[in-house]
Amino acid sequence: LLKVLDVDVSVNKRDDIVIDGTKKVSGTAAKIGRGSAYHHCTLLVNVDTSSLHKALNNPASGIIETNATKSVRSPVENLVNKCEAVNIGEIEAAIANQFAGN
Repeated sequence: LLKVLDVDVSVNKRDDIVIDGTKKVSGTAAKIGRGSAYHHCTLLVNVDTSSLHKALNNPASGIIETNATKSVRSPVENLVNKCEAVNIGEIEAAIANQFAGN
């Protein structure tokens, strides 16, 4: 992301992608099954943070039984707030190139 957007991004101790060392711009989740594994990642480009907050603070969450690791609340930031000319295609290509080892 630094190369594509010229934005100060880094990975913190919890393996979150953060801007300016503190504000998360990513999220991940994974599930490991007997013969499979699933992983997904989100990148906050231009998210309605009010809707995000409501979704993550659902009042019904206390009655849901899960084995999932508890989420740690952190301040978040949209990439568009740091780089108005953000281009989703360029971000996708940069991530794909990183995973491909290019």
